[in-house]
Amino acid sequence: MSIYLWLVFVHVLSIMVFLLLHGAVFTVTYALRQERGPERIGVLLDLSLASHDSRRALGRIFQITFLVVVASGVALMVVGGWWRWWWPWLSIAVFLALALAMTEMGRLPMEQLRRALGLPWIAGRTKPDWKAPEAPDQAATEAALARLRPTALTVIGVGGFAVLLWLMMFRPF
Repeated sequence: MSIYLWLVFVHVLSIMVFLLLHGAVFTVTYALRQERGPERIGVLLDLSLASHDSRRALGRIFQITFLVVVASGVALMVVGGWWRWWWPWLSIAVFLALALAMTEMGRLPMEQLRRALGLPWIAGRTKPDWKAPEAPDQAATEAALARLRPTALTVIGVGGFAVLLWLMMFRPF
């Protein structure tokens, strides 16, 4: 079996794990639409954070998986000779756009919600900087809840991954 097939296996497997680790966040964003109790919202936020928090095992697995997705994708470009084609570069651009959109529409409102509820929250983008809880703020809580758009996140996420899958399977250009 060729190294290329092994790289495809690793790439697809790491993408599956990456998406699996987003399952709790996906569910929580929808559940938060019905919740208004601060305690229940806090529990949901803790659940969604569990798979991304670098202080926990799942968070470290998430970070490693992200790196494996990127590294195996780049390795496939090189080993397969695809770096001369447009579709892999477009795949990278789509992946980066997805990451930015998900951060803006998902992670940032969740962080604002944690802060508004008086929970420990994360400042900083590249290296998480945990901040101490502040006094709860009901108006900020409502604003952060209103900013969550789970349907838009779903459409962007599924649509973006459909485009990535199309590019990788059909290699159009």
